[in-house]
Parts: sequence; structure tokens; C-alpha cells
Amino acid sequence: MRGPIIKEHLTNATVAGAGSKEYYVKHDGRIMRVFVKGTVDGTRASGAVTVTLLPVAHFSDGKPVVTWPTNTAGNSDYLVYPPNGTLSVTATGAFSGCILTTGDGDFSEYLVQIANTTQNGSGGNLDATGIYLVTESA
Repeated sequence: MRGPIIKEHLTNATVAGAGSKEYYVKHDGRIMRVFVKGTVDGTRASGAVTVTLLPVAHFSDGKPVVTWPTNTAGNSDYLVYPPNGTLSVTATGAFSGCILTTGDGDFSEYLVQIANTTQNGSGGNLDATGIYLVTESA
């Protein structure tokens, strides 16, 4: 089979305020992309909807599987864009974005995390709704 492998993890879903979801994505390709879109209703005073793509392990000439290196903050920021593999949405309303890796690494597994820490001015949690989270590996 040729071509990208596309997997839909969330379809018109809700991630409650102070909630999160995690997915491990295994693949043997060289490029990984994460596409996300959704909506935060209400007036936001603090927090963000954060989506993170982290390489968990990669294939290496030196060892079969090794832990991916991290920076001084403990994040894997190698070959991932935006930096640290994190997309943070800090505006109310509809949002969308993409995280991707370069074609320069050969990874065996990724962790995709989506976290919602949005709150209104009274400190009440806001839900992120209508969320679509899709991964594509090639």
C-alpha cells in the first residue's frame, strides 16, 4: 500500500475544561502531521487549548530504539514544528492548526496530547467543542 496513512482520533468531540486526551500513534514512516480544529465558546480569561506532538522513540543506526533527545525544558523539540511540537490556542472562538515533523527522522511512535485549560473570568472551566483531531503519516 502506498500513500499516507490517515487516522481520525476525535470527531466532533468535546474536551472539557481542565480535561485532556492522549493518543499513541505507531508508524514506520518519515513524516507525521497532526491537524486539529474546534471551538471554545464564551469569554476566555485564562488558559489555552494545547495540542502537542512528541516523538516517543525513533530508529537509530546505533541502537534499535532509543529515547528521543529532549531540550533543557524536557521537551522533544528536534525536527518538529512549531518548536517543541506544541500548538497553543489562546483566543476564544474557532481554532485550527497543524503540527508537523520534517522528513529527516525515522520514528516508530508518537504521543499526541490535547489539553484544555481554558477558564472564564470567574475561574469556571470552558469546554472546547467540535474538535477534530487527525494524524497523517507518510
